[in-house]
Amino acid sequence: MVKHELTFHNMCPSSMMRIDTTLPHRDKLTIITHKMRPHIQSSCPPLMITKDMYFALLTHTKIATRRMWKNRPGIHEAHVRAAHMGQLVRVWSRPDAGSLYGKLVGHVRYTHTFDQRLDQMTLFDVALEGFPTWSVEDFLASKFPGETLSTVVHVFMFMFYPKRARAPA
Repeated sequence: MVKHELTFHNMCPSSMMRIDTTLPHRDKLTIITHKMRPHIQSSCPPLMITKDMYFALLTHTKIATRRMWKNRPGIHEAHVRAAHMGQLVRVWSRPDAGSLYGKLVGHVRYTHTFDQRLDQMTLFDVALEGFPTWSVEDFLASKFPGETLSTVVHVFMFMFYPKRARAPA
């Protein structure tokens, strides 16, 4: 596996930061944003992921999520606020059977947010969700069962930062 470099540019050249990582399928990825605040963590509720989604996050094949918090508007507003402020949002694994809590696996920083109707989804959107082999119909049946195609969901595009392993003592 080749070591690649991610470069994040801020409006101020003195605040540019570099992160080295291994990406198996990309030569170089440059993200330009004016809202980089790497030290600020959001207080909004964490995103919960399954174990199979963790690999997609690590390989950067999952860079989008669609959420529909229609009965919990406070959570929706907190995530949108975190996106606009450029804050980090915690990502937790779902708890195993017999376990009360999952574990922190990393953080995401939202890069784009927008509303989208389910009937506007394309195969490319499904691939960005981490399911490159699924059809749009399969994705909607699995992730949004019982919802009509006119349902509006909020799309969050993001970068995933895995939790760093502790150095041995």
